[in-house]
Amino acid sequence: MRRIALLACLLLLAGCQTGGGPVTPTATTTLAEAPTVSVANGSADPFDLPMFRSIPRANGTVETVTVGTQHDFEGSVAVVVWNDASRNRSIRIKLTYLPTNETLYRRVGVPADEAVEFDLVRSGRYRLSVTTNATTHSLSLGRDTFDCNDHMFGARVGPQGNVSTAEIATEVACGPPGE
Repeated sequence: MRRIALLACLLLLAGCQTGGGPVTPTATTTLAEAPTVSVANGSADPFDLPMFRSIPRANGTVETVTVGTQHDFEGSVAVVVWNDASRNRSIRIKLTYLPTNETLYRRVGVPADEAVEFDLVRSGRYRLSVTTNATTHSLSLGRDTFDCNDHMFGARVGPQGNVSTAEIATEVACGPPGE
């Protein structure tokens, strides 16, 4: 399912909350253990990147990276790194799980006008670094990002290699965990 389309719909319904309480993590899951990572082939389906209005469509994703195996929060967190250029190029993408300082994912090279999508389904503290010849930009995600709201972060690597980031999130009032 495209989290981007879901997030766009949720933005329209930002005042409405549905669903039950949060999913309880398994007894074997601790913050000290790095989450599992699965990488799937991307999709050739174009999708909108509403946080970047200048050129809001990417051709698709080269990979979809899922971090974790279950939700231990009610919302969703997606991060999209988009090569907004007409050529393939070297973009160094590194996702680090901060409690263990373990690198969960590393990629160099993204095709023209394609993206790498991250679906973070386990809460925690993460750092995503995007490096080109022109710049390095890091995005830190704290535990407070993983609440009942849906969050989408975008990192756009422009034609000159500059990185810009943006965020879209619903703003539903979240109750205490377990409610």
